[in-house]
Amino acid sequence: MVRSRLKTVEESFLGTDLVRCHRKFIVNMSKVKVLRRRRDGYELDLGVVGLHPIPVSKTYMDRILSRFSALSPAPSAAQAAGALDDELVLEGPSGGKKVKD
Repeated sequence: MVRSRLKTVEESFLGTDLVRCHRKFIVNMSKVKVLRRRRDGYELDLGVVGLHPIPVSKTYMDRILSRFSALSPAPSAAQAAGALDDELVLEGPSGGKKVKD
């Protein structure tokens, strides 16, 4: 097994679907099914049974949101300012649809 800092791995995959979303996670954006807004930020759901959603930290939020906004319409100001813990499903690279609960 080769050991490497996550920063080094992140830099080696610039320009690909692999994007850092948290200090502990790099995600293949082509596998993301749902971007969910929660009280404490956002999380990514890969749609895999038994796999917990992956958190998106404030540091990497803009990168992740820009990937989604390039693929689907941005949420309205009313949606963005809406109640916390709303589920906002945006169409991602691997599918999904826009809904609000």
